[in-house]
Amino acid sequence: MSAAATSAALLVARAIAKSYPVGPRRLLGGARARRAVLCDVSLELARGGALGLVGESGSGKSTFARLVVGLESPEAGELAFDGRPLPRAGARAWRPLRRRVQLVFQNPLAALDPALRALAAVEEGLAIHRLGKRDERRRRAAAALESVGLSSEHARALPHELSGGQRQRVALARALVLEPELLVLDEPTSALDVSVQAQVLNLLARLRERHGLAYLLISHDLAVVRATCDEVAVLHAGRIVERGGSDDVLRAPRDAYTRALVAAVPVPPPAAVG
Repeated sequence: MSAAATSAALLVARAIAKSYPVGPRRLLGGARARRAVLCDVSLELARGGALGLVGESGSGKSTFARLVVGLESPEAGELAFDGRPLPRAGARAWRPLRRRVQLVFQNPLAALDPALRALAAVEEGLAIHRLGKRDERRRRAAAALESVGLSSEHARALPHELSGGQRQRVALARALVLEPELLVLDEPTSALDVSVQAQVLNLLARLRERHGLAYLLISHDLAVVRATCDEVAVLHAGRIVERGGSDDVLRAPRDAYTRALVAAVPVPPPAAVG
């Protein structure tokens, strides 16, 4: 990893490792067996860039996302954001970083408070970070909902009153209202039907262009990654086995595992984004 590349990157991962205990506790205080989930993972994400992290279920993708947003800590290696090491999970130093690094979950219905209407859900982050007075927070929340294509009628709705695509837009607005520099998107379209997927992907492309956001997209859907990301990293059994431009990797993969992924789900040419 060159010094020049590292200094220009927004997010840098160096030799990240993570494992979890498995099986019952051993007698006489012996340590539990552990299963390695991430092994020596290194990658970079440029400012304003879009990187797709792909692999089959259990490859370690979502674990890496949780490390990036501070929900868990790596056991070895280092994660750096904007040139500084990220603090350990739960550290007070994470509080100001929460505004700059936002996570959009796979299932917005589970991520949204069922008792909060859409406007209140988006406004909540502003209140937590004590950004502006109540009237200003409400205006900013309404503008964020409008930016993702939701109306004042949607703003008054509870999560169960919205469609899957509308709930995902509320989740995006809730992240965007804090004006982050990095959005971590964990399977953001997997619960949506094909037509709604296309709408959300087009929306992500417009938001990235408008706000200069960087995206880390966690997905098993190669077509979604090719349509959304400049680069792709392929994760297999916790290790990066291939990395490069999305079109290059998915059109002519070099690694045998990547070739198997592409062969299993043929990747169409990138769609025009409007």
